[in-house]
Amino acid sequence: MASLYEETRKLIYKEIFEKLERKDDGRYRFAPRGTVKTLFQRDNHSLLRQLFRSLVSTGQIVSNGVVLVEDGFVTRVEARKLSNFWGTLVFASCSIDAAVAALRRLVAVDAWPVFDVEEKKLGPLPLSRAQLNDLFGDHVEADRFFSNQACFCAVVLRNREEVIVQDASCQRLPYLEEDCLGEGSFGKVYRVKVAKNHFFDAYAEAAKAYNGKPQYMARKDYIIADVNRAREEYTIMKKILSANFQKREHNIVQSWGCLQIESSYSLFMPVAICDLHTYMMVQHRNAPQELKNKADIIYSAAGLASGLQYLHGGMQTEELEELVCYHMDLNPSNVLIFYENNRNVWKLSDFGMARVKTRSGQLSSYRENDFNSLFVRRKKLQDPSLPSTLNRRGEGTWLPPESIAAVPIMKTGADVWALGCVLSVVFAYLGGGASGVDDYADARQNHHRADGSDRFFLRAAHFKSSKVHPEIKSRHEKLISEAAHRHIEERRACSHMLTFLQESVLKVDQGQRCGAAAVKLELERTYRMLQAAITDRRPSVIQAVSENFLQQQKQRLMPTKNKSPFSVKIASQRFSSSEDFKGLVISPNANSLAYCTNGKIVLYTSESLSVTEGHASTPPSEWNLTDTECFLQSLCLTKRYLVASTMGKNSLYIFDLEGGRQVDLNLTSMYRISLDVPTITNIAISPNSKTLVFVMKNETNMRGPGTLVYASLPGMIAFIRQELSYISESSDSHSHDAVRISRSHGLLRNAIELDWPAADIEHLSVSDTEDAYVVVRPRLTARTREHKIPVAHIWMDNSSVPPCPTVDTLNIVSLGFDGSSTAGFFTTFCVVKDRSSCALVTRARHTTLPNREAFQQQSHGLSPALMVRELVKIPGLVLGDDVVAVAVDSSDKTLIIVASLTGASRRVIHKISVPKHGQS
Repeated sequence: MASLYEETRKLIYKEIFEKLERKDDGRYRFAPRGTVKTLFQRDNHSLLRQLFRSLVSTGQIVSNGVVLVEDGFVTRVEARKLSNFWGTLVFASCSIDAAVAALRRLVAVDAWPVFDVEEKKLGPLPLSRAQLNDLFGDHVEADRFFSNQACFCAVVLRNREEVIVQDASCQRLPYLEEDCLGEGSFGKVYRVKVAKNHFFDAYAEAAKAYNGKPQYMARKDYIIADVNRAREEYTIMKKILSANFQKREHNIVQSWGCLQIESSYSLFMPVAICDLHTYMMVQHRNAPQELKNKADIIYSAAGLASGLQYLHGGMQTEELEELVCYHMDLNPSNVLIFYENNRNVWKLSDFGMARVKTRSGQLSSYRENDFNSLFVRRKKLQDPSLPSTLNRRGEGTWLPPESIAAVPIMKTGADVWALGCVLSVVFAYLGGGASGVDDYADARQNHHRADGSDRFFLRAAHFKSSKVHPEIKSRHEKLISEAAHRHIEERRACSHMLTFLQESVLKVDQGQRCGAAAVKLELERTYRMLQAAITDRRPSVIQAVSENFLQQQKQRLMPTKNKSPFSVKIASQRFSSSEDFKGLVISPNANSLAYCTNGKIVLYTSESLSVTEGHASTPPSEWNLTDTECFLQSLCLTKRYLVASTMGKNSLYIFDLEGGRQVDLNLTSMYRISLDVPTITNIAISPNSKTLVFVMKNETNMRGPGTLVYASLPGMIAFIRQELSYISESSDSHSHDAVRISRSHGLLRNAIELDWPAADIEHLSVSDTEDAYVVVRPRLTARTREHKIPVAHIWMDNSSVPPCPTVDTLNIVSLGFDGSSTAGFFTTFCVVKDRSSCALVTRARHTTLPNREAFQQQSHGLSPALMVRELVKIPGLVLGDDVVAVAVDSSDKTLIIVASLTGASRRVIHKISVPKHGQS
């Protein structure tokens, strides 16, 4: 029969185990701060009282003549802060003899604190092995306790302070979640979710000093190169970290403290939604169409210049030391984007890792600190959005001409040069989206004097000085000319800012460059130009002509026969909206359409898009994302469900379109899932709503192969219903914590490694039979410069356990090379329901149908007899349009629905009828 102590120990063990975080992994499990104390206080300290009775059958214990009873035990455990000690002792399954020894030495004695033979304090955790041996007098009991105490010693981070962990084996890190976001020259960046009460802010109100709920943070990890020398440098670093708060500069990423564990050093900061590079090249590949969206980007850029101005001349420590910070690594990847006060805010990051001058007393008394020298430089990583052949891009792209001198003299002008380069690229993005940025980089790199490197200057030759890259002026002139075709005020604003960059910023001589303050003023003027055009709302002559053309086109909605041997017919239908968007999808039955902005999902049905005479259209259903720590990224849609993924937080939102309060399809019923997987880039759902497929990035290497994951959507929903009550009529469902699903969960099955990085996957779809289709971003081949679009068909062999995938890849070759960049060549792809054919829409504006046999023949090394055939030229499509297609099959024809929605004036649905073979 078990003793009372054994029964009590098991009871307390069970109670503690249920409250552990990450309990299923013994390496990371920990009891959140206050867990044991709260447990022991429950029901008038019932468990603590029971523990005492299990150790002392007589109701009292005597130590050095002092009598201790039950109430005294409870009082002293709390007063001496021994809750975690007793929780550890019980959780470690220490014997009753060890427990009684601790009772006598730590609780029953009057003198406090208690010291060991080496005059070290006993009681508060963590304790060393020597202290535990002294306390218990038993090496086995000491080892049991020592091996478990880390679980009750999770680190508490401190805002704007440095926390040092002396022995990593004695403490646990307080992370509920940990996802790798990226890797830079010196450190890896993680997004971590810190447990409640494990972030202390001495500057907050007393009642809010500890975070009362879990908090997301970004953590950047470094490896210290010289621990002995680092101590003095940390003193300066902490001054810099606290200096941000003197004026609370809005465009500098705040520091939330530091953590040192042996040779590892971590900085904590707020979590950004993404960086500027990801925003332009991944998250929003299409150029913004509305003047308002372009003006917002210019406004954000002005804030960036304001942040740089602050680093160069606005920093002061609490000791009134003036600081001058040279960022030295300003590039789009170090510009982080946050959503604050209903707009995107660009903030400089990594400023503390650059060169900093401190001045105190005399004007000329400077000391310069290069914090990069403290840390081990990592291997240079390649831009994940670029092909492996362009391995010179990004290496020094943003550095000024003086950086290649024998003795570089880098001053604040180096940062101004980098800012000018970033702004030049931002304007290329405003004009042509991600394709425009790629074209610009290609032109700089392919110059005959560029030596294969992408820089904004050309190196000196024949003992002459370096010069500004001629492509800058050429590209700026092209951007100004193209802006004139959109709006006269946009041309004026674009000309103003780009001319200023050439004349005052991108100058070889540092002395001729202006300061960051001047750049800020000119960006603000540019913003006001665009704002005036928006407020005025008078269209330019070019726009008026364009609108007249669109009105004429709108009246011509009757189907028109295409001069095609296959009698293909096309009809177009237009509708209006006022927002730029992304993530356009059509349901497989072509009865609903959805798109999203950064923070809103809009769902149209056939009824809401109807423009038939005498029929009043119904408004679309809308849903707003209120979580400001992420953007909506991509959508997938069936007749029953709409699934959205986010960037910034790895979450899925699942909308039951038929489960809401209205009769029509709507967005009022929603489930939220948080996925414990690397960043998701693409999602797709089978037409029967049973299978969800997504592509996730390589966890350790951004250019490593991505992974395709199959998941059961009904299984996910059932799991959510089990974990949480079904959210049916709550308009504020975003406030609920998401159900988390890990990679080890059975719902995430059949992980398939792809042959391409996740960033290269342009399109993803899945059939009812769990066959996935992956379209890869096309590249120019080195020898022939042909456009090739890899289309991979992943066949799932469901007869085997587990299912064994087979991957066949078909390279679709273009019907004609148009001479421009490959970046936007592929537009969209869909599979005919019987899977006998698939349709592609390319930038050449051709809809083509490669047949199924092409996959099979190419997989056997044969040349397909018919790879592609041109069906029809779709009117009105231009470079940068976001296009999606779906094929609906019937007995006599295939109906291909192509939706092209870009800007407020060109939103069209094209219906293409393709007769079956043998039909006229």
